[in-house]
Amino acid sequence: MHPEEYVLPYQKAQARVLVHDPRALANPTRDGIILLSGKSYNIHVSQTVTERQPSPYRTNCTDYLKLWRENGGRGPLTGRSCAEKCKMERMLQSVGCVPQSISYPNNNTICDSIDIEPSLEIMEGCSRECAEACHETTYHMRVEVNDEQSELCSPEDVNCKQEEIYLHFLFNRFEVTTFVHERKFESVSLFSYIGGFMGMWLGVSLVALFDLAETLVNLLVIYPLSQSSRGKTLVV
Repeated sequence: MHPEEYVLPYQKAQARVLVHDPRALANPTRDGIILLSGKSYNIHVSQTVTERQPSPYRTNCTDYLKLWRENGGRGPLTGRSCAEKCKMERMLQSVGCVPQSISYPNNNTICDSIDIEPSLEIMEGCSRECAEACHETTYHMRVEVNDEQSELCSPEDVNCKQEEIYLHFLFNRFEVTTFVHERKFESVSLFSYIGGFMGMWLGVSLVALFDLAETLVNLLVIYPLSQSSRGKTLVV
């Protein structure tokens, strides 16, 4: 940290820190936690994993990793980065530049004015276009101030207290929370459910139902065909 470079004397040197999945789009300025200089912090990290199901299930997720591989290692990997890319492309078409609020990496022209923002129509359209990822990993941080660093500084050095930040990332109690959206019925369990329901309420089983279907096929199809063949033989 270089507190002597701050113009306003009441501004304290600070930093922003964000722990994120390597495939996720990260913006410490918007999502990071603020750490003041001259302090030591203990940061406890936990992880949340979410597994969703694609269409036609309710979660209606998109396998961005599969699309990324098919596209030669290019493209968004999360629903949020997909929405950012969508807004970037639509703003390029409408105004010819990328608003400063869009954090998707690109080499296009950045808009000069901070007042240029995607319209509500663009934001809603991109939100509908970009579903959540089928596999998503997020991290959460719990911050504790450990101690001050002022005792290490001499009274003459006024900037010493704000020159350094000590971070201790603690994983000794690393918690992983997993949310899995599973299919309500697999193919085997679906037949079991139907068979159990029919056996309970109708007094029949799937085996009996298939036997009945086979008997009907024999009576309605196979038996008339056999009689027709026998009649032709007698005529000859």
